Amino acid sequence: MTSKNALVITDNQTQLLAFKNLLSEVENDWLFSFAGSTQKFVESNSGMKLINVNEEYNYIINIINLPYPLVVSNFSSKTCKEVKCINVHPGLNPYNLRGWNPQVFR
Repeated sequence: MTSKNALVITDNQTQLLAFKNLLSEVENDWLFSFAGSTQKFVESNSGMKLINVNEEYNYIINIINLPYPLVVSNFSSKTCKEVKCINVHPGLNPYNLRGWNPQVFR
């Protein structure tokens, strides 16, 4: 059986902690790894990988089965066309189009 790899990408501490808490409450057979796009955020959260979504596009589409961008403003639309992505965002879709990071609704 092949492993199912999920990559959670975020630079938002609140969303990261909430997602990790949710994972601890749910039984699943996915291998979750965590990444951030800023050095400062990654250094303040142990076990995270620094990732540039646009530069590491091939890694995401070839290794990761399910990316979870959590409030990520620079997530590549090219990636979303190649692999199913779950975009977790604190906005109330489709009503909160002018809330945090409105670009995710483009």
